[in-house]
Amino acid sequence: MMKKLTILILVATALLSTHVMVGGDGEKPLMGRNAANRLLAIGIGKRCKTEDYLCQRDEDCCSGLDCRCTVNANCSPPYIKCKP
Repeated sequence: MMKKLTILILVATALLSTHVMVGGDGEKPLMGRNAANRLLAIGIGKRCKTEDYLCQRDEDCCSGLDCRCTVNANCSPPYIKCKP
């Protein structure tokens, strides 16, 4: 897994540096240290939370899970988790 991630980062860095050097196709070139992070975020997408992780809304949880209160009395953050 780490090997694939390393290769992905190297490829993204190469593509990013090529885009910056060429100047893009009429677009503003990506600049700054966050450019690689933005590029990776586009490729990987938003990460979801798996079962029993704290959440605030259903969209935070992975597919098939909902953000639910795990106790009846108090629905504050330690008790709101992703559940099937």
